[in-house]
Amino acid sequence: MANWRPLSADEIHILEQNYCQAEDWARVEVGQEFDATRIRSTSFSGKVQLGSNTGYMTINHIKIHSGIHNSHIKDCRIGDNVHISNVTGGLVNYHVADEVVIQDVYVLGAEPGTKFGEGTLVNVMNEAGGRPVNLCRELNAQIAYLQAIPKHAQTFQHQLQNVIQHTSDIPSAGIIGHGARIKRCQILRNILIGEHAVIEGVSELINGTVKSCKEHPTRIGMDVIMKHFIVAEGAEICDGAILDHVYVGQGAKIGKQFSAEHSLFFANCDGFHSEANALFAGPYTVTHHRSSLLIAAMFSFYNAGSGTNLSNHMYKLGPVHQGILERGCKTGSSSYLLLESHIPAFSIITGKHMSNINIPDFPFSHLAEENGKSMLIPGKNLFSVGTLRDAEKWPARDRRKASLKRDMIIFDVFSPFTVEKMRSGKKILQTLYKETPKEQDVVSVGGIQIRRLLLRKGIKYYTLAINRYLLGTIVEHLQQKWMEDQNLKHVLGSFECEPVLQHPQQWLDVAGLLAPRERIEMLVEDLAQERIGSIQALDTALRTIYKQYRKYEWEYICYAFEKEYSMTLGDLSGPALLNYIDLWSEAASSLNALTLADARIEYGEFSKIGYGLNMDIEQRNQDFERVRGSEDKQPVIQQLVQEAETIKKRTNKIKSALKDIT
Repeated sequence: MANWRPLSADEIHILEQNYCQAEDWARVEVGQEFDATRIRSTSFSGKVQLGSNTGYMTINHIKIHSGIHNSHIKDCRIGDNVHISNVTGGLVNYHVADEVVIQDVYVLGAEPGTKFGEGTLVNVMNEAGGRPVNLCRELNAQIAYLQAIPKHAQTFQHQLQNVIQHTSDIPSAGIIGHGARIKRCQILRNILIGEHAVIEGVSELINGTVKSCKEHPTRIGMDVIMKHFIVAEGAEICDGAILDHVYVGQGAKIGKQFSAEHSLFFANCDGFHSEANALFAGPYTVTHHRSSLLIAAMFSFYNAGSGTNLSNHMYKLGPVHQGILERGCKTGSSSYLLLESHIPAFSIITGKHMSNINIPDFPFSHLAEENGKSMLIPGKNLFSVGTLRDAEKWPARDRRKASLKRDMIIFDVFSPFTVEKMRSGKKILQTLYKETPKEQDVVSVGGIQIRRLLLRKGIKYYTLAINRYLLGTIVEHLQQKWMEDQNLKHVLGSFECEPVLQHPQQWLDVAGLLAPRERIEMLVEDLAQERIGSIQALDTALRTIYKQYRKYEWEYICYAFEKEYSMTLGDLSGPALLNYIDLWSEAASSLNALTLADARIEYGEFSKIGYGLNMDIEQRNQDFERVRGSEDKQPVIQQLVQEAETIKKRTNKIKSALKDIT
């Protein structure tokens, strides 16, 4: 608002007739289109600026005029066409943008020197401290990871904190963004509120920032209590949630009496009913059930079963233990995990596990309890239909609508990160099989046991998955290049790789971002040496790595292909390529068939238990089909059937084209 002017004598007279008062009318300024009749029963203190108030807005299909009623305003600048009513405890030290509505709020004030949640230290992963994450408005999952994980790099950590603390411009007054709606709330102190945010029925918000945008308004609802926080665009927090020292990311949903302390929830997380403490919840961490306690651990793409419990206290030196559940893990109902533990990617945990488990090289496994012992079935989850659904549902369920998606997420289930772990796990299983006497029933490794008979199956499953990924990527590359240039020499030449990475097999999952280890180490060194001087520059450097994922993935393919098949991609010939296409087809078809068989179990006899109450078999089957649908129309099953045909057609088409040339 520009061109402020003092109140005229007539305007002061009208205001006083409308039961308004001021410590000093000379300190109240107004815009050029100011209507004094729209201010009633309001007191002013300090310096106050009031914008144009001749317009109106529609809320819940009700037309309301801009203006101020039954409120106290102190040291505020109010924008154009703002409606404020019944702020009886005071609107203090705020800059209110245009078209904001504030109704029935007890107090909304900002104190001098407040940081609005900036600089709040959140002690994640270790409840006793040691891995603090410094909250800032530019925070994302990757910057939080860099704060929490590489604590060994002291120079980097020191410089990272300098960058975070000196980047953010903290305003001297509270800000309420354009078009925000604040209604029926109790106490809001030291809060920055973004544009188009909806805050309704809140009990208490203390020291925080609510980022929001027109494309994806943030919503905070009934009976919520939050202290020392930052909330990103498009988050929804409601239904009596109690949060203290937290970050809630874009598209995340928190509610139904969920409580959390010293925890981070990044993009598209869901937190309902449960309890969290010292949690690093990477993208798509989900807990929906009562009695689940998630504590002192790092997750991403995780789903907690009801009654999941993590224990970080061995009653010795306090709650100092932490856990890592790599991306894609699930815990079954009433599962229990003793920390410290490191669970591999895309694994299922059922039962109670009373020993410390360290098995990062066995992804896609099932960890079960049997007679009090932790038993592993390596690779079993590779052909679970649930894994297939996960791979498709996560991108489809990305709720983020803001123009900038803060967290950098690679959704791939099969990637250099998981495949290199399978290659390592396969070697471990081969060694165990070779060295374990035939009369020995089980082998122990990493705090778990594996039945000797399952070692060969695990080797088989990992071999199929490795072949499908490595050779499948090559088949895709072949098809793409073939469409561009149907010259076999040129196509084979395109397989050559110019190495950039010294160790292309070493990968990290940086809270959703899959990246070569050495690229992250280079970034750490650049920041430590002050070649990265702001949090914006750090974000840009991370996004560069994110955008180059496919390039680095191809370099890994070249490396792993040579290690697996004793041949470089540059040495491929037509006949050799034909053999590898057959190998890919066999692996892809085998895993597809195993997954299809797993899906069809859902239509077996046991699935019909509870259907057809007091009916004969035929009626029971009809009842089941009416409720569950038929197998031949189930979308996932049909997708698998079609994929089997696609594999055959793709194989035949490529081989036919290559045979004609070779």
